[in-house]
Amino acid sequence: MSEVSDTPVAPQTNKEKNAVRLQALKAAKERAKKAKAEGTEGKPAKVPREKKEKVVKPCRCGCGGQPTAFFVPGHDARFKGWLLKVEKGEKKVAELPEAVQKGYKWVKRGKGAIPTTTYRGEPHSGYLKEDEIVAE
Repeated sequence: MSEVSDTPVAPQTNKEKNAVRLQALKAAKERAKKAKAEGTEGKPAKVPREKKEKVVKPCRCGCGGQPTAFFVPGHDARFKGWLLKVEKGEKKVAELPEAVQKGYKWVKRGKGAIPTTTYRGEPHSGYLKEDEIVAE
């Protein structure tokens, strides 16, 4: 035989549940305050990270801006648009800013041309797929 009582237990109301939660929070807060006073908080002191000095370099689109990244905000989209137009043959390499013309080695592809590397120096194969390239 089990020694479980057969008397039904009344469920707690939300008010009673919240009172229990509030009491637990107050107890935790009190323990944290006591640990802080004793100097035993349990967390090691944070060591501040050494900040790297930001290097300013010219914008890759040739605008003359000096960002700490590759492009001034928004100029990466303008640069990609230029590359797409050159690749489609809608724009000539000679129409691009001088910094862009000289900064990359250009290879003929279909009606247009593509640079051999990306602005990061990685190999670049173009934005268009092979079936989108129109020969002259």
